[in-house]
Amino acid sequence: MKKILCILVVVTLMVGCGEARHPVLKEAAGIVHQHPDSARMLISKVDTTLLSEADRTEYHLLKVMTDYIVLHQADGDSLVTTCVDYYDKHGDAWHRGRAYYYRAGIRRHLLGETYEAIKDYKTAETIAEDADDELLKNMVYENLAFANYRCINYSLGMRYSQKFLESSVKLNDTIMVLRGLQMCAASYAQMNLKDSAYACILKSLDYIDLCDSILRSDIYHNVVVMYQEKGDDENAQKYLDIWKQNRSASSTKGYISEARLLKAQGRYEEAIEKAKACNPEGDPLVRINSMELLAELYELAGDKSEALETKKQVDAYRDSVMTANHSIEIADWQQKYDEERWRATIMSTNVKCGGGNFSLLSYVGISRLVAPSQGKEHKIPT
Repeated sequence: MKKILCILVVVTLMVGCGEARHPVLKEAAGIVHQHPDSARMLISKVDTTLLSEADRTEYHLLKVMTDYIVLHQADGDSLVTTCVDYYDKHGDAWHRGRAYYYRAGIRRHLLGETYEAIKDYKTAETIAEDADDELLKNMVYENLAFANYRCINYSLGMRYSQKFLESSVKLNDTIMVLRGLQMCAASYAQMNLKDSAYACILKSLDYIDLCDSILRSDIYHNVVVMYQEKGDDENAQKYLDIWKQNRSASSTKGYISEARLLKAQGRYEEAIEKAKACNPEGDPLVRINSMELLAELYELAGDKSEALETKKQVDAYRDSVMTANHSIEIADWQQKYDEERWRATIMSTNVKCGGGNFSLLSYVGISRLVAPSQGKEHKIPT
């Protein structure tokens, strides 16, 4: 009885000593992902002079988050790093996971520090999976997929594209499902798994009327590529025309497909102009594809010197991407990180179960794709 009373006293003291969260900050944290503008307005009304250390850190984190989401800007990563340091010592999974996630975003998108960003994304991934925070998992998987895609790490890009798609289905988010399907299609294509890529592309057409102009452009372009690879130039041309009618101002990838169609017709000079019109901002793989096509077209047009020079540029650009993004180091680091995490999990399981012997299951990288409904009602697949 005395032991029970002692425990109750300790718990009471712990609760009594714990600081209550600032009500406005708590409200802002609850809506920051769904309504970041409103969250930004809420925290702007907070008097920061009277905040406790915990509330001040939450205020800083929410400010970093809303600046990043709403304004796409940040004043370096020093402020969010103070949040990371605090939450490593005192934070719950929600705050700690988002501190790492938004520091990763700032480092990758605003500071160009891909290597350091991926390290933070991986920490956020561990926190999200341990806490079963589906929203944070979804955001992390998407960014790890894109980061590895841009670093030309094909297998890791595919792994995280699949995880992002599966998470989007769980969140019942149609637009995220569509994005996941396009990312999976690109990843499968890189791994030369064309049937799987085509399946993802065709599934996207069920929901294309829900897309914004950028996503719609990407889907139609992928349909054009699919029909070209199947040797169906008639349907390729049909969807190329649809792409032109629906393309966003920033979408130029379709010009590669148009150049290939002109190449098949022997119209090499026109094809060269279309290939040059492709200006894939931030997408090294599309740029490499357009340069390789240009080299082929110069060769067919009889311009040997330009073809040779373009081939040299392709090799130099690919090497520069790999070097600038530390592609090999990033792939190796992620593999070691996952191995250590897996080993720690097994050790923890052994300890909890009294050191019993276990038959370890092999790691399964990608689970099955969940197909969208074939009907016209726009429901998320289950």
